[in-house]
Amino acid sequence: MTHERWLHVEGLRIRCLRAGERGPAVVLLHGGGIDSASLSWRLAVEALAPYSRVYAPDLPGYGASDKPPIAYTTEFFIEFMQRLLDALELPTVNLIGLSMGGAIALGVALRAPQRIEKLVLVDSYGLQERFPWHFLVWALTRWPTLQNIAVLPIRYSKVLLRWGMRVLTGNPSFITPELVEEVAQWARHPHARRAFAWWLRDEIGWNSVKTNFLRELARIEAPVLLIHGERDRVVPVEAARRAHRLLKNARLFVISGCGHWAPRERPEEVHRAILEFLASPHSTGI
Repeated sequence: MTHERWLHVEGLRIRCLRAGERGPAVVLLHGGGIDSASLSWRLAVEALAPYSRVYAPDLPGYGASDKPPIAYTTEFFIEFMQRLLDALELPTVNLIGLSMGGAIALGVALRAPQRIEKLVLVDSYGLQERFPWHFLVWALTRWPTLQNIAVLPIRYSKVLLRWGMRVLTGNPSFITPELVEEVAQWARHPHARRAFAWWLRDEIGWNSVKTNFLRELARIEAPVLLIHGERDRVVPVEAARRAHRLLKNARLFVISGCGHWAPRERPEEVHRAILEFLASPHSTGI
């Protein structure tokens, strides 16, 4: 049974979903935008709980956690996650990250390798030099008025919100009215995009992204599972394929026809891949 746990970390009040009483510790990190632990990982928490002790926090600035006006950068989140693991009394974990959460997980694995048992990267950021439509994304981060014009209609119109969600998917048939309403509830929060807007502004240069771990991947000793949607429009699948070649001990699972939000678009396949990976006593690259 999933329940909420509230923590105070670095002066911030953090919500964390918690389930499972035995087995290895698994921490699930959500993505950016208006994401939260509930949105991306609620189903996974339930699927993994019979086999693991599962923790899924709302990162600062997201979900129900505190949203102070601070500098939200990838480095901030990497440092914060290490303090959060301390607060949870988890010296070692299996760390699973989606999109932005994948980059945070990679950062923790590189900065504190002794804490990572296994690493799962789902449609992970941090593996590419540029975004698709990179100049447009950069322009949105530099002109707040243009960003507000792009974001406000999505916040208040479910039709436009559904259209925005379609960009993240390979097959939009899973976008039900209930899922749209679930996303809309988080989108209506007055500070729902503060952290992501700040993070984007720090991350996106006019010609490249700030966080690119490709040159450091060979240093990761822990077993890694890369799960990636074949039709991911945010982080193209070739980024995962290149990372797979650079990592010492990695598996790559490409989900045919899937987009960027694999945990919600194809949850059963994601859960099965994670469970098989965590259960394997010795992971070898394939």
